[in-house]
Amino acid sequence: MNQFICVPLRSDPRHLEMITRFVIDREYDISTIGDKVIGLESYLKRCAWEDDFNNEVRIYLIIDTSMDEVAAYFGLKAGMVANAKYGMPSPHEKRRIMEEYGAKLLPEVAPGIEISHFAVNDNYRRLAGHKGKPIKGLGEYFYPAFIYPIIEEVATLIGVNIIYLYAAGDDRLVRYYEKVFAMQKLEEEDFYIPLEPDYDGGCTFMYRLL
Repeated sequence: MNQFICVPLRSDPRHLEMITRFVIDREYDISTIGDKVIGLESYLKRCAWEDDFNNEVRIYLIIDTSMDEVAAYFGLKAGMVANAKYGMPSPHEKRRIMEEYGAKLLPEVAPGIEISHFAVNDNYRRLAGHKGKPIKGLGEYFYPAFIYPIIEEVATLIGVNIIYLYAAGDDRLVRYYEKVFAMQKLEEEDFYIPLEPDYDGGCTFMYRLL
C-alpha cells in the first residue's frame, strides 16, 4: 500500500476540491455549529480548513496517489485529562479504589494528544474495491502507518503520556477503536471523569496510556 501519502489539509489548495468527493455512508453527529449538529463528513467540508488555520486542530489527509483520491482523514490536537468530578483522590484513596474495584487510574493531570477526528471515505472504498465489493480494513492499516507515527514523534518533543478520543455513535464504533486503536473505556468512571468539551457531549471517552 505504498501508494498512500499523509499530508496536512492546508498544504495544497487542491485539497479543497478533493474533499468534496469525501462521503460517509453512516454518519454520526460529532459537533454543534450554532443550532446545527454535523458529522465527520460535514465537518471536513465545512469547518476543517478554518479550524486548522486557527490552530484549533491539525487535520491530515491520507491520499491514494494512484487515484488522486482522499482515502481517509484524521485530526490531532493537544489536550489534557484530569479528574473533573470528584477532585484528586489521595494516595490512600487511590489504593483503596484500585484494590476494591480493580480500576487502573490515570495520572491526576495527564498531558496528552486527542484524536479529534477519524473517518474513511466510503466513496473511495467503493472505487478501490474489487468486483463491486468495497475495500475493507483501511483503518487497521492507516492508524499504525500514519496516525501513530505522528503521535510518537510529538511525544519525543513534549511530554505526552496519554492518547484519547471521544467515540460517537453506538457500541460498534467503540469496539472498532478497541480493536484498531488499542483504546479502552474507563474502568471505573464514577471515580475518574475526564474533562469533556461540549462538542463531544454524549460520546464515549476512550484512552491509551503511552
